[in-house]
This record gives sequence, structure tokens and C-alpha cells, in this order.
Amino acid sequence: MFFQCDPTLPDLEPATFNQGETHHVCDSPPWQKGLRYQRETGRDQLPIDLVLAHPAFRANQPPSVIHLCCRDKTQFPTPHLHPRPKPSATMRLTVELIQNSLSYINPLTDRELDLRGHKIPAIENLGIAKDQDAIDFTDNDLSSLGNFPFFPRLRTLLLAHNRINHIQPALAKSVPALKTLVLTANNLAELADLDPLRELRHLTHLTLLENPVTRKENYRYWVIWRIPSLRFFDYQKVSDAERATANELFGTAEEPSSLASKILGVKSRTFDVPATTSAPTEKGIRVQLTDVERKRVEKMIREAKSLQEITRLEKELNEGRIPGGALGDADGDQEMQG
Repeated sequence: MFFQCDPTLPDLEPATFNQGETHHVCDSPPWQKGLRYQRETGRDQLPIDLVLAHPAFRANQPPSVIHLCCRDKTQFPTPHLHPRPKPSATMRLTVELIQNSLSYINPLTDRELDLRGHKIPAIENLGIAKDQDAIDFTDNDLSSLGNFPFFPRLRTLLLAHNRINHIQPALAKSVPALKTLVLTANNLAELADLDPLRELRHLTHLTLLENPVTRKENYRYWVIWRIPSLRFFDYQKVSDAERATANELFGTAEEPSSLASKILGVKSRTFDVPATTSAPTEKGIRVQLTDVERKRVEKMIREAKSLQEITRLEKELNEGRIPGGALGDADGDQEMQG
């Protein structure tokens, strides 16, 4: 079995293992790099699955061995200690799901909560998950990054392969110690949409690959300028030369250049999620509607022909979605205002 090496990881040696072998690798820096790369990118082409299989794992102690088994269970059937469900439909982040999810000390010695691959549409009920260093939300359906309770210890958030197009302005108040944020393959579109990340004073590792925003002019310089604490951005070390170029382009935080002011004025049209310091309720997400959209929603409620239709509208608003009938073109806006 072959561990696929990636050129962005220096000193990572490809290695060959026999099926079912057990290796003492937790103290091996190259393997820690490989594991972090696999977890943070969420790339399925890496043909290994790392399963913590030592009794020390179940005793909540740092594991001393890792059992390596092939991802292709049809070719090499190996029972997984903690099989992850593969839901065919959207699954809410309920208290039961959090309590039944795997929480363990990972090979990087962080306590991690595994919420990967559940098709979760929104973050809620996380108040039940206490004292986590890392949370893995990879491969879900999240559209907004926010609605966290106060997590003073949380240092790593893995959010690759979601649909995130909005970052809560008060995110830093909920996760003040965050150091690593992986947002690979999401829907962030504008440079100004990344502005809430500036308040994360300890953020040193950020990944935004495969987002529409990466196609913006001066994308890398903007993020480096806006988040001075960054050391590694999109798996590349931030250099002093890049910082100098960013300052030339955008000025200072106190006196931004005209280009910086122009970028700050362009944001995606989306909604805000209120911060909370306790476990969020089912109605924790609220849509920020324009006056025209609010009038349209009120009209849709008045003209609803059944209780089910009203319930559907309420559910869409609570989940952070604007009902389809509330969106319209400029002519419709003028008609409503008239």
C-alpha cells in the first residue's frame, strides 16, 4: 500500500506498508505532516485511512500506534473501529449526533471532534461539545461560518468541501484562540467577505484554495495585508517581500489606499449570524433581509393558503435561507417600493 506524497510538503517521504501492519509513527514528523495534509485538504485520492487502534486511544491518552488500512474496503475488507454514516439526505447537527460522534486525541495531540461527512446544513447545538482543540466539519453542507458558542480552547477548524459563502462578523469572539482554518473548496466570492478573519489575532495557518475569491486580482496580497498574523497561506510560507508588496498596494489599516477602500466596499449579498455564548437554539440563525425582501416575505405569509406553507417559510428563514419568492429583479423592487 502506497502513501501518496505531495510536493508542497517538504521532507515527506513516500512509504510502503503491508496490509494490517502496525507502526509506531506518532512521533514521526513526516507522518504528522502527511496526516495533517490529508485531514486539512480532505482530498480523497490519498489511498490510506488512519485508524487509531491502540488501547491507549480509548483511555484518552496520546496514542502510540496507528493502524493503516486501505480506503478500498471492497478490495481489502478491514473492519473500521468507528464507522462513519453516509447520509443520503441533509442531517441536522443535533445533540445526539454530537454525543455519538468520535472525539479523540489525534496524532497531533489535539482533542478533536469528528463531524465529517454528515451533510450538516448549519452549525448549532455545539454547546454540548466542550474542551475541543479541533473540530472537523469537512464534507458537509454548511453555508455560513458562525453560530459557535464560546470556545476559548479551539485552535483548529477543518471546513473543506462545504458551501460556505459567509463568515460571521463576530467569529473571533467565539473562537479567540483559533490558529488553523481550512476553507478549501467553498463558495467565498469577494475579498471583503474575508474581513471577519482579521479579528482572529492568533490565526497563523489559512487555506482558501478552490474558492471563487482566489481568482480576484491581488488576492494573496490582500489576505496577507488584512491578516498580519498569517505565517502560512494556501500551504505557502508568507515572506517578508510579500508583506512589503501588500503594504505598498493597500497602505496601512489606519490609512488604507484607494484600492483597499474600493475592495472593502464590495461584499457579497448574504446574511449575518448572531454570536452566542451558549448552546444555540433551533432558531439561532436569522436572515438579514432588505426592506423590499421583508415586505415580500410578509406578503407571502399573508397570502399563504395553508399552515404547511407558513411553516415552510418559517423554516427557510430559520435556516438562513431567503424564500425564493422574496427575491426579484429591479423592476420588482420598484413595484414594491411604489
